[in-house]
Amino acid sequence: MAVIGRGADESGPTLPFGHYRARDGSVSAPVKVDCARPHAACVVGKRGSGKSNTLALLAEGLCEVDGAVPVVVDPMGAFSGLEAAGAMVCEPRVQATAVPPAEWPALVGLDPADSAGSLVWQAADAADTLAGMREALAESDATPDVVRTAGNHLARAAS
Repeated sequence: MAVIGRGADESGPTLPFGHYRARDGSVSAPVKVDCARPHAACVVGKRGSGKSNTLALLAEGLCEVDGAVPVVVDPMGAFSGLEAAGAMVCEPRVQATAVPPAEWPALVGLDPADSAGSLVWQAADAADTLAGMREALAESDATPDVVRTAGNHLARAAS
């Protein structure tokens, strides 16, 4: 039996992962995944090859291992069923001040040299929160269309 993520002389909890396939296509030796210490993994493959299913099975299995805390980053929403299965799902938030003011225009898809991008930059420099940035936009002396454009792009950061 092979254990992915573990040396031959190591022991600890494992998670069944499947079987090797023999050259003739038959099922061969079992494969398990090490659960004794933290690991990072990347599953790649073409569309429809089972990447999401593989990760979902790993996450579900890891939820049952004492001390294991699987973390799944899911920008596509493919793992929404994990919440129904009892997994804690959270939406990470980043403080507005974690991004330098000069980076805000590019973050929301604006050119910092354009009017709307410059306005977002100024708002980020003047405020510590997204709400404060929106207030700074509303209080600016920019033209209404520039304020609207900046506000629409800034709304991306809240979503």
